[in-house]
Amino acid sequence: MTEDRSPIAKIRALRRYLQQTREQILDLAPEKALERILDHPDSAALVHSFPAQDLHLLLHEIGPEDGLPVLALASDQQLEYILDQEVWQHDRIDLSAASLWFDRLITAAPGRAAAWLARSKIDLLHFFLFNSLEIHVREHDQDPSDFGEGFFSLDDTLYFRIRPLPTTPGDDGLHAQRHAEMLRALLAQLADIDYHRFHQLMLHSTGILPAEIEEEEYRLRCVRLAEKGFLPFEEAVGLYQPIGPGELRDRLTPRESEDNAGVGVSALAVAPVRLVTGEGAFGRALRGIADHHWLLDLQSEFAALSNRLIVADRQVVHNRDDLKTAVRKAVGYLDIALER
Repeated sequence: MTEDRSPIAKIRALRRYLQQTREQILDLAPEKALERILDHPDSAALVHSFPAQDLHLLLHEIGPEDGLPVLALASDQQLEYILDQEVWQHDRIDLSAASLWFDRLITAAPGRAAAWLARSKIDLLHFFLFNSLEIHVREHDQDPSDFGEGFFSLDDTLYFRIRPLPTTPGDDGLHAQRHAEMLRALLAQLADIDYHRFHQLMLHSTGILPAEIEEEEYRLRCVRLAEKGFLPFEEAVGLYQPIGPGELRDRLTPRESEDNAGVGVSALAVAPVRLVTGEGAFGRALRGIADHHWLLDLQSEFAALSNRLIVADRQVVHNRDDLKTAVRKAVGYLDIALER
């Protein structure tokens, strides 16, 4: 019997290998998981293969500061998901959180992160700069001292003064210092990448309508997160609306053909289904499924269900214990339905 060496067979084999490696990593202690990723012969491909939700969870378990080497290897789509989860407080951009994660990004991947923000997250960057900097253009015959204290410049033309962040109880000033250092580093990196575009970016950020940008960014964020099962709250709470078996049958969709199944990497997490115990009807049902492709389908469906429950309950998930709360609740409802 000859071995199948077709491109699809090779992709399937690589996907299975990466999936097995990811599952092993998710079962390790955080420090061992980090070591395993960095010691992998193709760590970038391994990190890129993680569903964004799993990578975000793993980063928090490792610790965002300790996990900077992993953050440096993340794909643009994974970085976008992390920002979608971290820099928003309901429907408003949290400037303090944005400052913190921008700092982590440009520390983990100097140059690349700044270029990505200026290319793919330009509106978010405009909003952040508008609220973080006071910008003046010096005329040829103007003295910089006319602007007042606290201004600095990279080129003696554009002058910047850093606006203070909203204060929080117990703030010892370190966050403000880190915010100022991050902004200086971000400006320097943006100027190094493309000096003329840097000028355009700075000047444009002074004339935006922040409310319009924030509203549009929130809309786009909702669309992106909905693809991973994180529906807007108004839709997610519909999860608690009763439905009958007949309605479920109407919602069934044809299964993907085996020729194409498993070729692409799922955008949904594997962590939720791995937290399901073998007790109860749903856990027993999972153990009885031998078809790998059916398990992938169920994994994606269960991840979407768990994510919708997280939104409906307004739950914040930063570690596996937080996720277990949503998983136990989802499994409880599924057990009741299967037993009936």
